[in-house]
Amino acid sequence: MLVREFNTAIKIDKDYADAYYNLGILLEFLDEEDEARKNFENALRLEPDNELYIKKSGK
Repeated sequence: MLVREFNTAIKIDKDYADAYYNLGILLEFLDEEDEARKNFENALRLEPDNELYIKKSGK
């Protein structure tokens, strides 16, 4: 499943904002809203000026 692949990417590179964002998108699709939000916030923490991350994190 893709969740495992995104988590592996994050374990390899904890600063990989796109992996957090894309994992958030997948989790959102799977109706895991709280976990999705956490991943969007992690992506935003790494790239605070990214408009997609700002929009998805609700900030």
